[in-house]
Amino acid sequence: MNNNYYKEFNNNPIYTTSQPSYQMTKPYYPEYTYQDKKLDDILKINKGKKVSVYTSFKNSNEWKDKIFTGIIEDSYKDYIVLSDPKTGVWYIIPFKYIDFIKSEECINNSQEYYKTNISCN
Repeated sequence: MNNNYYKEFNNNPIYTTSQPSYQMTKPYYPEYTYQDKKLDDILKINKGKKVSVYTSFKNSNEWKDKIFTGIIEDSYKDYIVLSDPKTGVWYIIPFKYIDFIKSEECINNSQEYYKTNISCN
């Protein structure tokens, strides 16, 4: 018979499978909250605007409170990407460290703005 499907042990066929001997587990992803989704949506709508992101790093002595100023390049599920045109430095800042975001420009927070590209007043 075909040796790929079974082996003989003491003249008795033993069926072998190619299943792994471990059990697959789902990877852990932090909870994606409504607030994170709303912040992500607002940042995506305001892509390209200059903002100041106020952050707190509780366990850091050097960066206890830090302000990042730059252009919103993109936003994802749990972080924002900023670029500083003066220095050429790019920042990836997780939402969990953000206290608030300040902008000198008008902040659009409506999905209708995103769809119709109407300027806010």
